[in-house]
Amino acid sequence: MRMMNMSKLLIKKLLKRRLILKFAHGVLGLYWGVFHPKTFGVKILIYHPDDNEKILLVKHSYLKNVWNIPGGGYNPKKEPAHRAAKREIKEELGLNVSNLKKVYEYYTELQGKKDTVVIFFAKLSDEKNLKLDPEISEVKWFNYNEALNMNDVARVVKIAINSVFKIR
Repeated sequence: MRMMNMSKLLIKKLLKRRLILKFAHGVLGLYWGVFHPKTFGVKILIYHPDDNEKILLVKHSYLKNVWNIPGGGYNPKKEPAHRAAKREIKEELGLNVSNLKKVYEYYTELQGKKDTVVIFFAKLSDEKNLKLDPEISEVKWFNYNEALNMNDVARVVKIAINSVFKIR
C-alpha cells in the first residue's frame, strides 16, 4: 500500500513538472515574439546501434503531439555545438552517443527568435540507460523512410533525414 502511494505521488509530481514546462514554453514563446532574441540550438538524429535505418524520435511534453528529434539550446561562448549535443542527449534521455557528425546548419525565425540550429547525426552507444527527462513524454524508434512520410513529424526531422541520408 505504501509503495502504491509513493507511485501515485511520483506520477503527480511528474505531471506537475510537465504542466510547468508547458506553461514555461508558452511564456518563452511570448518573450521570443516580443524581443526576437538571437539563440542557438542543436538537434541530434540518433540511429540505432544495430540498424542504421532506424532513428530515435521523441515527443516533448510541452509541445503538441508531434514527433521530433532530441536537442536544445546552448551558448556558443560557453560550449561548442558538439558538446551541447552530447549534453542534451544525456539530459533528455540519459544516453550516450558516439560518432557524432555535424550534417546541417540552418537559420530560422519560425518561433519569433533568431535561431541558428546545428543538426548532428550520431550512433546510440547503449540503450540500457534510457531515462526520460520530464520534458520528454515518449520515445520510439522509426525507420527513416516511415518518418519521412508521417504527418505528425516536425519539419526539422525531415530536414535532418534528408541531410543525413543524402550524404551517405
